[in-house]
Amino acid sequence: MLILPILRSLLFGLLFTLLSASIAYYFVLSMKQVYHTMGIWQKNSKYLVLILVNLISSTTWIALAWGSQLFWVDLLTLFTMNLIANLDGFTGRIPIYFLLMGLVLGLILGSLKNQIFVHVIGGVSNLILSMMIFFAGQTYKKQVLKQIDTNPVFGIGDVYACGTLGFLFGSPVGNLAILLVLILTILGAGIQSLVTRAEFLKLRVKLGISFYLATVLILMAKTL
Repeated sequence: MLILPILRSLLFGLLFTLLSASIAYYFVLSMKQVYHTMGIWQKNSKYLVLILVNLISSTTWIALAWGSQLFWVDLLTLFTMNLIANLDGFTGRIPIYFLLMGLVLGLILGSLKNQIFVHVIGGVSNLILSMMIFFAGQTYKKQVLKQIDTNPVFGIGDVYACGTLGFLFGSPVGNLAILLVLILTILGAGIQSLVTRAEFLKLRVKLGISFYLATVLILMAKTL
């Protein structure tokens, strides 16, 4: 019966979303500086949109990928990037321990597929590429725009997330994921600009959701 796979996917998608949001929130509580409170979270419409996106995307992927080879391994990859999206939604920051988590998981995934070198190269090359993007953005703002921005569009936390993507997917998929993240970020900023009527170049955009959606799209492409 078709109804049973649908219900199973909805159940797993709901558990996935709630577990990720809960772990991310307790990550915030464990930080030395608590940037947000539960009260603020409940009033944050953007975070509620993130929850809805998480639920829909995770449920859809689970329905498509259920029973596939390495399903649980891919689910762990998706969960890691979802934690990044949630924590970025809470705090606007992506801590370095996600990079360390990505390194460990990448080594495990690489060993399962006998491709450890591919995953290591993916992570290291992504770190190099993303650091170049970070410094280029900083230089552009200082030299061209004459601005010193303490919260750049592409911050050091995004460098950590890029490295995590590289370690999890390996090269060249992890490298191409950076381009996909940037495309999704631009599209998201464009939609936000149209909805809020804010100036495109002055928008504050969190990349966490773009990292997650890029992961979803890559895993869906792998499944299909």
